Amino acid sequence: MAHRYLRVATASVALLVSACAAKHVPVPHAQIFFSIVQRKVLTPNDCTDLAAVEARLLDFQRRYEGLAKPFEWKFTRADLARLMARLEEKALAAAA
Repeated sequence: MAHRYLRVATASVALLVSACAAKHVPVPHAQIFFSIVQRKVLTPNDCTDLAAVEARLLDFQRRYEGLAKPFEWKFTRADLARLMARLEEKALAAAA
């Protein structure tokens, strides 16, 4: 029975990611946040009903708001360009 609530919560997370995208919140940040939510809040999967899932999510939200810090990205566009070039070189070498 608990897996049903996990499915509902996971669907809710997907809706929140969509909402973040609509509000121009960078989706990678939202995905990172929701992966944390799934790992730390939803993974125990021991809620007995939807109200328990909601309470757990709200408790986590209050706690996370006090602890959260902005993500410091160290992977730049130049890093991405180098990675993509390296991957393309490997693909071409494998095809040859």
